[in-house]
Amino acid sequence: YNLNLLTRINWRASLVPAAAVIPAPIAYIKVVDVKKLVVELRPLAVGPPFGVY
Repeated sequence: YNLNLLTRINWRASLVPAAAVIPAPIAYIKVVDVKKLVVELRPLAVGPPFGVY
């Protein structure tokens, strides 16, 4: 119980900085994923660039 209480306090205390810090890495990871996806798809889409048909 004592450990659980301590964990709960630590979790709640770390939640505020985490909430402030998390959005930036998530946005960064999404950008990295999109770039990775584009790099992986580029060899498949041999031909004119996207938007040119």
